[in-house]
Amino acid sequence: MQEANRNRRRQHIVGDPQTGRRSDHRKTVDRRCGALSSLEYIGDQQRELQLRLSGPWVENNLQPLRDALTDLNYRPRSVILDLSHVCHLDSAVLGVLALLRGHQLKSQQSMAIAGTSPALRRQLDHFCAAYLLEPLVSVNAD
Repeated sequence: MQEANRNRRRQHIVGDPQTGRRSDHRKTVDRRCGALSSLEYIGDQQRELQLRLSGPWVENNLQPLRDALTDLNYRPRSVILDLSHVCHLDSAVLGVLALLRGHQLKSQQSMAIAGTSPALRRQLDHFCAAYLLEPLVSVNAD
């Protein structure tokens, strides 16, 4: 069963194996920002966690982001995510961002997502996740 799901997913990414044509979605991702994604720590990490993401972010390359956010369990602080160089997010990444927002709300810390392109905002609207772009302001602001 898992092998069948894996093959179905592979066909969705690559396209139709009979015609050899790729899906429009995959072409758009490749054309806009290439195949590499990156995560960069920026700013003062003691007061707030500032991360700059680049490239397409999908389930397969999500672990660096998860690792960076895990530290918030031990050292709660504000989070700023710069998505100005991100061209694509899939539902797994949006799930992590939704969990992050809930965690920040529960721990009374602020969160902001900055630098989203119009195309990325449309994608978030499509997933009914535009609320993630609204700044979450800490109740205990200094």
